[in-house]
Amino acid sequence: MRMRTLGVVMFLIFLTGGVLGYISAKMNPSGVAGDIMSSFGNKVRTINFTPFSLRSVLLVFINNFTVALLMFLLGITVILPSIIVFLNGAVAGVVVAFAEERGISLLLAVLAMIPHGIFELSAFFLSASYGTMLGIAFWRKIFGKGGDLFSLAVKMPFYIAFAAVLLITAAFIEVFISPLVFAV
Repeated sequence: MRMRTLGVVMFLIFLTGGVLGYISAKMNPSGVAGDIMSSFGNKVRTINFTPFSLRSVLLVFINNFTVALLMFLLGITVILPSIIVFLNGAVAGVVVAFAEERGISLLLAVLAMIPHGIFELSAFFLSASYGTMLGIAFWRKIFGKGGDLFSLAVKMPFYIAFAAVLLITAAFIEVFISPLVFAV
């Protein structure tokens, strides 16, 4: 499967997670969606997110880069990167629903995510797609079906570095620009 095709698949998986997370939060805010929001809140407190802070940029980057690395490395399972993308979509959907509950319009909630989301999600879709391709190539090699495992493994540092650049850009935007969108 080609990288571009897998990227589109990851985007669709993310959207599916987002829609289901949003619907879940709207139908039963105290259920799974409430647990997700609680977990998300704990993560924000652990990171000690402070808008306009270089420390927050670093902590957001480390958190997101860890997730991206997991998707690269867990690609050997073929399915786990897709599950991580789905869960990230679900969290985004729940966050949007809870923002609405607090009087923030659906449009503003989504707009606040877009500036950093473009870079962050691109990095996540890249990591998940590449990890999945690597996993498929690994299993093809194991079962004697050929595959380009070596060439994929050689290119991996480039893709990890590219994802890191996307994620540091996303972290700066999330910490320095997204709070301004909410202030409007």
